[in-house]
Amino acid sequence: MLKKLFLHEWKDSWKIMTLLSAAVLVLSLIGAFLFQVDDVLDSGGDVGGPIIALMYTSYFMVYFLSILALSVMVTLLFYIRFYKNLYTDQGYLMHTLPVTPKQLIWSKAFVAIIWRVISGVVVVSGISILLSAGVDISFFDIVEDLIDGFLKVYEEDPMLMVVYLILALFAAVGSMLFSVFKGYTAISLGQMSSKNKALASVGIYFGIHITINICTNVCMQTSMLILAGARVDLFEMLEDPGLMMVVFLAILNVGIYALTIAGYAITHHIMKNRLNLE
Repeated sequence: MLKKLFLHEWKDSWKIMTLLSAAVLVLSLIGAFLFQVDDVLDSGGDVGGPIIALMYTSYFMVYFLSILALSVMVTLLFYIRFYKNLYTDQGYLMHTLPVTPKQLIWSKAFVAIIWRVISGVVVVSGISILLSAGVDISFFDIVEDLIDGFLKVYEEDPMLMVVYLILALFAAVGSMLFSVFKGYTAISLGQMSSKNKALASVGIYFGIHITINICTNVCMQTSMLILAGARVDLFEMLEDPGLMMVVFLAILNVGIYALTIAGYAITHHIMKNRLNLE
């Protein structure tokens, strides 16, 4: 049944996400073309100069808005779908199906995460196409330089590099999961409000966001104070940039997955035991 729910969610969301993704890529190609014919456009002289400047300004505004729309919709669309499908009149039908709350939650979460990955690849690819044409920098050259710099950091300890890559992969997946369940948690908690449930969900979402930021800053400041007062050998050990990145990712993973699990548990509990569709 999870597969059917997944396919239903995918079918209802792929059109708008594909359209927005295609818009970013098409505009990237248009920008690359404009950069390639830049010399021809400049031949317009004094008369053509202002027109060309206006054209480039308009293009970059539209391009920025296309990336912004894709970035916003990859989050907002799936929050709205979660709310409308499970906590409005549509929820009466969804919750009468022979499925568990866990299946309902994860069918939507999987689709949301897949589109986050796709949109990320689209944005990176689009910007890479534009940069390659505009400033004559190959995306593969940039990646190669980043890899070379990364390998230099861990050239003396390859095993530490493997640990870093594993932790980085977990952090990337965890960040997407956390972003999804942060919204699901706020929406679910908002349903416990007697009125203005949608508005309550928005307020709770920003409350969660602000609280997490405050707690993160406090933890970072506390960690710095602890390290400053720690033994010299520990402090010197953490001055190793490779080890520092591993320690940072390890702490980040613990925090991200703890918050994600808590968010999922709250969402599941409310949907299973405190569901209120009135």
